[in-house]
Amino acid sequence: MNVILCGFTCTGKSTLGREVAKQLDISFIDTDDLLGDVRALYREIGDQAFREREREAIFSLRNVKNSLIATGGGSFVLEENCAFLKSIGRIIYNAF
Repeated sequence: MNVILCGFTCTGKSTLGREVAKQLDISFIDTDDLLGDVRALYREIGDQAFREREREAIFSLRNVKNSLIATGGGSFVLEENCAFLKSIGRIIYNAF
């Protein structure tokens, strides 16, 4: 089973995810890392195109198992992302 961390930008999803994955000895995936420099990419291509790239990165995780996945702050803007992530793991909301 995958564990998926979601929450607002800069709430510590990546930091928490890395540490918890290390403690549990499971793989850690940060969807922002799949996109590269997210701030520069967002500025370069704009919101709509960025959300599409983010969706593609999320859907690329379809075969991932037994991992902790940290999502970008806007990953849950698209309903299809929410539904897909629910289908591949348990979602935990990080409100810190």
